[in-house]
Amino acid sequence: MAVTIVVANQKGGVGKTTTTANLATALARHQLRVLTVDADPQSNLSSAFGANRDADKSLADALLKRDIELPRYPVKGDCGANLDIVPATPELASVEIALQSKLGRELRLREHLIRTEREYDYVLIDTPPSLGVLTLNALVAADWVIIPTEARFFSLQGLQMLNESIEEVTHLNPQLRVLGIVLSKFDRRLR
Repeated sequence: MAVTIVVANQKGGVGKTTTTANLATALARHQLRVLTVDADPQSNLSSAFGANRDADKSLADALLKRDIELPRYPVKGDCGANLDIVPATPELASVEIALQSKLGRELRLREHLIRTEREYDYVLIDTPPSLGVLTLNALVAADWVIIPTEARFFSLQGLQMLNESIEEVTHLNPQLRVLGIVLSKFDRRLR
């Protein structure tokens, strides 16, 4: 069974995508099977891994229609057959609105990942810089949360809001735990 880790923070530009991509690559290079899920409509993780932005299917399709299989594409490069991606497209932004009236909207990603978890050692989910339906889906599906943040006052202030959201999500996912906080863009010259 796969260990599922979500990389989340409602603040943008703190290194969520970079953390996800580097961790996924490192795990794959150690011969572990890794699935990355790009849950951010900006689709930067998909671009970083060379996933086609015009892929036939994306995460948006799977979240909107439960009967569609989660679209997974191999990542080209030195990780070989160990790294796959569920790509995002800009259409993922409209999923937030479309799911607002759907029953079990927070559970959709988890339902899809349960079907694939025996094929992977790790599932890493990159999230958008918000605490909307996409991030909630990721938190409900995950075992662990990694929180990248800048070592700056306003970035640290946002951690309290994320912590409150994580506490709320534990009603749907009681196993969810914070794995750690990753300080990014650290500058020794600043206090």
